[in-house]
Amino acid sequence: MTDSEPDYGEPNDIEEPYCWFFIPFVPPLSFCNALPNPFTPNGDGYNDVVEFTYPRQYLGRGQVSIYTIENRHIRDLPVGERFWDGTDASGNPLPRGVYLYTISMDDEVVCNGTVLLIR
Repeated sequence: MTDSEPDYGEPNDIEEPYCWFFIPFVPPLSFCNALPNPFTPNGDGYNDVVEFTYPRQYLGRGQVSIYTIENRHIRDLPVGERFWDGTDASGNPLPRGVYLYTISMDDEVVCNGTVLLIR
């Protein structure tokens, strides 16, 4: 037995024109969430705010809108804001209950769902 280099065959040869394929990373469009759910904005430092996650949130252009279960508009969070503390547009605490939310980006609703506020 001798120590000789193995024969792997001829090396690959790339000739012109080169053909390259690039596959861009596109974040999934299927993740929408509101956590924690339920949330308890009672000032104890635990679960006092709900955080909304949505597709392409890293762009910072999402608009979260909050509605009552009767579909009455309560509040729009500032564009890019992902946290809600259970208050209306004037800062008044809302009663416990189920609230609807929509998240829009570039005039298109990308998420909607419900969140339970417990006091």
